[in-house]
Amino acid sequence: MKKHSVLLILLFVFQYYSVSISAASSNETDQEALLAFQNIITSPSHFLANNWTKNTSFCSWFGITCSPKRQRVIALTLPDLQLQDTILPSLANLPFLREHNLENNFLHGGIPYSLGHLPRLRVIDVQNNQLEGSTPTSLYQHQKVQKISLAYNELSGEMWKGPGYVLELGVLNLSNNSLTGITPPYIGNAKKLMNFYLSGNRINRNIPKEIGNLNQLVELYLVDNQLTGSISAEHCLISHRFLSRLWDTIAFPALSFLMKRILCQI
Repeated sequence: MKKHSVLLILLFVFQYYSVSISAASSNETDQEALLAFQNIITSPSHFLANNWTKNTSFCSWFGITCSPKRQRVIALTLPDLQLQDTILPSLANLPFLREHNLENNFLHGGIPYSLGHLPRLRVIDVQNNQLEGSTPTSLYQHQKVQKISLAYNELSGEMWKGPGYVLELGVLNLSNNSLTGITPPYIGNAKKLMNFYLSGNRINRNIPKEIGNLNQLVELYLVDNQLTGSISAEHCLISHRFLSRLWDTIAFPALSFLMKRILCQI
């Protein structure tokens, strides 16, 4: 009996230390990912270099939010700090990250494809930087992401390649880039989309009829593109409170509110 008790105690101690070591190792992974990012980022005030130090817990670093229990990074929010250089793929080594906000800085280079594989990601906001290259298709295949804001950068290529599964997406802001191609019909799968901004690009051809599936849509900005075609009956399935914005932003000034009522039978 004593032997069994001793074995149980040893097993408990072993499991306790195994969990502790595993947690410490995981936390170290978060810290290493952040330090790798910090090592290449510069700013006029050297803010991150002075604030992100190994002398303090990374959970207390400026712009970092950790989960209270696991002490894992869940938010990286560093807007408006004049940060320069590139977004490292090492940030994809933050598996608990929910919010990635680096808007209004001077970051360049591409958006790492691996960011779209963060399982808990809800928000990625890198608008108003100098990012270039294509938009990662991984972001459009993320089933939990709620906000994608890549506006005011230098992104190019097609706005969306391949199928999309953004079932929870509420905000998609791609305005003021150099995106080309068409608005893909997959946009109709984003049933929770409320705000869709695509103005200031080079999107061409027709507006897909699948936009009519977006009955949660409140704002759609498409001005300053190369769209052609006409408004069909399918487009008029969009909610009435939104419809006036749709027509105005596509730039059909000749169509008065009365015409909208007649054509779409509001």
